Amino acid sequence: MGSFWHPTEDKILGCLVDGLPRSAYQIGLETGIEAQALWSCLGRCWKKGLVLRSEKPIIEKVKVFRGRTGLKEINKTYYLYIYNSFKNQNEVVINGVRFVSWDEKYLDKRRPKPENKARLILKFLSENQDKAFYSKEILKQ
Repeated sequence: MGSFWHPTEDKILGCLVDGLPRSAYQIGLETGIEAQALWSCLGRCWKKGLVLRSEKPIIEKVKVFRGRTGLKEINKTYYLYIYNSFKNQNEVVINGVRFVSWDEKYLDKRRPKPENKARLILKFLSENQDKAFYSKEILKQ
């Protein structure tokens, strides 16, 4: 199969080509790409080796207005991305931040995906194929 043209990738890479690290939020503001498409495409670009991502998330304290409660200080967590000018480059250090190419060990472990109810029920039934259950019995398990 031939390669396909991805205009979203082109916009992201065009934004990062100057070599300055940017967060996904900054990339979204500059390119106008909607959030879901941006995250999907950034992940694809990272896996292809077109961009490098900061190894660890950047944590920054930010004051946010929360209505009647006033200003609250929260920790804003995000990753930075840079253009991988040399496709064979696996890591780069810029201003003390280590940028790495895609590897499963660098995936974000902060929010593991919970198993949904349907998968839990299917898992339970597949483990107990030789038995019959009422729905109340499955619920108790």
